[in-house]
Amino acid sequence: MPYIGKGSCENLGSYPKGVMTIVINCAMQYERPGEGLLESGCGMAMAFNELKILVVDDNANMRRLIGTILLGVGVAEVREVSGAREALETLNDPEGWRPDLMLVDYVMDGLDGVQLTRRVRQDIDGPGHRLPIIVITGYSELWRLNEAKAAGADEFIVKPFTTATLLDRITRAVGSCRSALNGAEMMTA
Repeated sequence: MPYIGKGSCENLGSYPKGVMTIVINCAMQYERPGEGLLESGCGMAMAFNELKILVVDDNANMRRLIGTILLGVGVAEVREVSGAREALETLNDPEGWRPDLMLVDYVMDGLDGVQLTRRVRQDIDGPGHRLPIIVITGYSELWRLNEAKAAGADEFIVKPFTTATLLDRITRAVGSCRSALNGAEMMTA
């Protein structure tokens, strides 16, 4: 069963004793007081409190860490799954939950993050819809970045990363996908 959370500063999750302690400042520098909006790289405002994010990672502690950060900054809903197959089941459910963004680990058992990204681009995306995907990895080799981009990843994050880096990449990925779709719609209108 995937972890499902609703955003609030009170709902920061917990870890088994001795694993890790996380302190999150809910008044992030990116937040406009009282609005919870971020500016994307292309000048569009994005409300984190309207985003639904799917976190795909075979490491339960990393899923929980990312989910805790996202909920702490006000993301509306976070779902966590432990692998690519479970992510594809979530995305393929015709009457199911639809995320606005997917964060996926590069190295996982079974299908890895690059293979999952390819499958989403081939089987899930369609006219008028492109799911923004951010690949997260502990490896920083350039060939890995190129492989992820070639598969269709919108952004790439190397661990360890800061909350600011995560929020920046989310803003860029969602903003660029929305801009690309608006441009495509204008071309067909």
